Amino acid sequence: HFQVTYLNTTNDAGEKPMEIKNEPIDEFPELKLEEPMKDIFYPSTGTCRPFGEPSYITDVPPKTKEYHHLCVVCQQMQNERKMHRFIKNRKKRTIWVNSVRPTPKGRRSLMDKLRATKRPYLCASHFCPSDYILNSKRTSLRFDAVPYFEVSSVEPVSAIEEESIVFKDESIDFFRDVKLDDEPMADIYCPLSGTSGPLTQVNVPDEQYSALFGEVLKKREMEDEEPGPSIAFLSTCSTS
Repeated sequence: HFQVTYLNTTNDAGEKPMEIKNEPIDEFPELKLEEPMKDIFYPSTGTCRPFGEPSYITDVPPKTKEYHHLCVVCQQMQNERKMHRFIKNRKKRTIWVNSVRPTPKGRRSLMDKLRATKRPYLCASHFCPSDYILNSKRTSLRFDAVPYFEVSSVEPVSAIEEESIVFKDESIDFFRDVKLDDEPMADIYCPLSGTSGPLTQVNVPDEQYSALFGEVLKKREMEDEEPGPSIAFLSTCSTS
């Protein structure tokens, strides 16, 4: 048989139930958010993307800059892909100069430009299609190609820059050729009122119109048949 024994406690903890606090419990009080990782620059690709890794945005090739140059012959701006540097070889350069400059003054001016500045450009419009060779990668100019001179319909840029455009502040009179009559229009006699005065529109019934102006109309028809100036009669008169 078992004997029942009781424990003697110094307080009454066993008599009261345990109290539960309603405050929220933070299990990670010291946890902090980390800063986002910075992008790593890869010198091999020149970007933040390593070599061989596909782009998640687009694989659009970068835009290439297009340069334009001025043709020394026709003074037209063209894309650099349609331009050719003036040749270096002295003998061939003389041939080119004589070909694109038919006058001695033009040849001297072009030779001065070749000596003073960098080699100027010549556009492709001064070469024939037979002057080009089609390679596997690009089209190149033949070594024996000679440009030709063609008078351009467009005025050279240098000539346009030398001229100054002047705007005149004169007022434009659209009616300068219209002359006013010196004498005012004479008053017209009206048979209805028996007076004369300025023209005023009057509504006349058909019966009165035929009675009043019948003789005048007959007289007008007779005058039209005879040679000489005819007088036109207006069907408007003054009421006063």
